[in-house]
Amino acid sequence: MTPKEKDLNSPSAPWDHETDVLIFGSGIAGFSAGVFARKRNLDVLICEKMPVVGGTTATSSGFAWVPNTYQARAAGVQDSVEQARTFLKNELGPLYRADLADAFLEAGPDAMATLQDGTDVAFNYVPWPDYHADQVGGVSAGRTHEPCRFDGRRLGKDFELLRPPIKRLMLLGGMSIDKRKVDDFLNPFRSLRGFGRVLATFARYAMDRLQYSRGTDIGAGNALVAGLLLTLRKQGAGIWVKAPLVELISEAGKVVGAIVNHDGQPKRIRARRGVILATGGFPHNAKM
Repeated sequence: MTPKEKDLNSPSAPWDHETDVLIFGSGIAGFSAGVFARKRNLDVLICEKMPVVGGTTATSSGFAWVPNTYQARAAGVQDSVEQARTFLKNELGPLYRADLADAFLEAGPDAMATLQDGTDVAFNYVPWPDYHADQVGGVSAGRTHEPCRFDGRRLGKDFELLRPPIKRLMLLGGMSIDKRKVDDFLNPFRSLRGFGRVLATFARYAMDRLQYSRGTDIGAGNALVAGLLLTLRKQGAGIWVKAPLVELISEAGKVVGAIVNHDGQPKRIRARRGVILATGGFPHNAKM
């Protein structure tokens, strides 16, 4: 910590910025926390240490395993909290924690509904089985949800703020192809319609590359983060990139803010209602 950063940790140091909720991390955890807080009319500032947002969520499949959602019920899926709880107990064995499992199972469906209500976030229910569907409490379909594809052009300049998927998973250095298009690309001459879809995909990608660094027809975790980013912009949330956490600030044993290194300058940020640490990628750091 530099001398200036030490001075910022002094109780008498002035605040450079104030917000209700200060969030670190811009993956699904941090961004969804921001959306929920803005829905409650709380001021939000999200800090991301990278120059792009999305974290590991942006490079993932983005699938959500949540039992008893409204999408599953609408599809006629027969499931229950008790059945899902039984599955988790048998699947996790000695690692099972009733308090965490119950909180997840009871709040999950409402959280999924709230996340999609009046936002640009959308999931499709997909009839996929649990990984171990033959486990006691497992189901052959009903708990898996996939982010809907997203038109990145809706983000405007913010599209370049979105962390791209892993390059080896994109065609021609920037074209995102999901499972619905794979068959067309593997067998482009199987049907006239399939060939037309392939041509349309290439034409869209060519037009995108005239303006963007990659294709804007995106899916999976990239689409999920894009929808969250657009929603947060519309909600007026603050988003800082290149803003790593330096140190939490405590008063009388309570965290009241943090020192953030924003664009190379340490800043003292007050959080009136709380600080959320959503930097889930830290398991990749052996030391941490």
